[in-house]
Amino acid sequence: MKTIKYIAFLGAALMFASACSDQSEEITTSVYDRLFSPTDLRGIVQGQTNIKFDWTAVRGAQSYVIELYHGDSEAGTLYKTVEGVTGTTWLVENLIGSTPYYCRVKAVGEGIGESLWSGYSISTAAEQIFLKVMETDVEANDATLKWDAKGNPVTRITLTPGDITYTLTDEDIANQLANIPGLTGETEYTADIYYDSSKRGTISFKTWIDSSSATLVNEGDDFKTMLDNGTEGQSFAFASASTFDIGNYSLKKSVRIFSASPSAKATITGRFTGSGSVVSSVRFAGVILDGAESQTNMVDINSAGSGISTLEFESCEIRNYTQRLMYNNNATASYGNVTFNNCLIDNIGAGGDALDFRNGTLATLSLTNTTISNGIRSFLRCQIKAEVSITNCTFYNICTVADSNNSGLFRMNNAEGTLTVGQSIFYGIGSDALVGTTQGVWARSGNINATTNYSQNYYFSSPNLWGGMYADNSSAVATELDPKFVDAAGGDFTIQAEDMIYAKIGDPRWIQ
Repeated sequence: MKTIKYIAFLGAALMFASACSDQSEEITTSVYDRLFSPTDLRGIVQGQTNIKFDWTAVRGAQSYVIELYHGDSEAGTLYKTVEGVTGTTWLVENLIGSTPYYCRVKAVGEGIGESLWSGYSISTAAEQIFLKVMETDVEANDATLKWDAKGNPVTRITLTPGDITYTLTDEDIANQLANIPGLTGETEYTADIYYDSSKRGTISFKTWIDSSSATLVNEGDDFKTMLDNGTEGQSFAFASASTFDIGNYSLKKSVRIFSASPSAKATITGRFTGSGSVVSSVRFAGVILDGAESQTNMVDINSAGSGISTLEFESCEIRNYTQRLMYNNNATASYGNVTFNNCLIDNIGAGGDALDFRNGTLATLSLTNTTISNGIRSFLRCQIKAEVSITNCTFYNICTVADSNNSGLFRMNNAEGTLTVGQSIFYGIGSDALVGTTQGVWARSGNINATTNYSQNYYFSSPNLWGGMYADNSSAVATELDPKFVDAAGGDFTIQAEDMIYAKIGDPRWIQ
């Protein structure tokens, strides 16, 4: 019985296969008076506003005709017609973002009727034509926004908060930039640029500090005396890019020091020291702090009872100190919350550890969007409990000195502390001369007892970086990849490595 059933099944299968073969032969040999329509037409959005269409080739077709419409059908406005397309793909670029498009394709041959249309509807992604807002584009009450319209029109810019609408002039459109007035100082704005109702880009920025209520410091003023005579919490705004020397200045009261315009940074030469009391708040913004290669430490509270509860550096340039950025080795001195954001730190001498907290207290230390380059014997020495966070920073050519005190990038001895390092670049750390030593490393063995959190860090050209405690597990700390800086030796750390650009690694100022 099993044999008879098998033969019957085989015979039925052969009859079915024969029927299929006959049907296939009939289709391929039939004669039609027109070409078949293209099949499997589809569109894929590339780069927000480019769409690549493709379809299956039609037998007998010599070319294809393509029509593209604004809208989700041929009832929309015809945008473009292309004839004589010989391939089966078509890329259309620089469309309007967040907009529906309808594409239809038909086949054309010789001696036979053209096919019927095949259609496909797709929408572009949200567009981003705004260019990066630079520090010098923003003032307290206005901002200059720039864009690349990519050949398509724009009509207006809106900003929130404030429900501001700015109608673009012909001159704005021709120059692809507009100055937006009527803004409020130190405010986070979001700007959207439109063509009629289609949004073409979104960008956020923060306006600069309004100096109208600050004490203006003019060129030639005795700034040190002005500080001495100032009141608690007073603000000082530099009117121009002038230089003011303070020598060794003892901090006795809260103060805010900034340049009236971030495009005209004033320079302060000298250093700040403790006074035996705790100062509530010291804030620097848009100034150049210069040690003139004669001052040791930029901020030094290494005296009994001294302290700063809040210390901020925003959009500052810091350079030419011979030993450190910050220092404390006194058990009764204290730092509270310390932040560096959007700063350029360069040429800090190799005579000490750049951020040196050996005693006393430190609550938090945060470095974001900052570039640290050239010099520095060891970067962080923190032997006390603290929360340290480093995000989107670029490090170049530091910890290279052949010195037994060069313990490398990080030292956090207190087990109650935390160290977070993320989305940062480490290039040229240590040197060939240090290979095989414990100098110029990420961390010496035993030098990190704090809880660590590492993510999306990259390193390159750092021959002894893993010569310490991460010799066997560095892959969990950082990935080796050349950022392809434009001119690192010349101070241009613009990234050309696409993976890093896409992931937004390092100081954002260097990502185009």
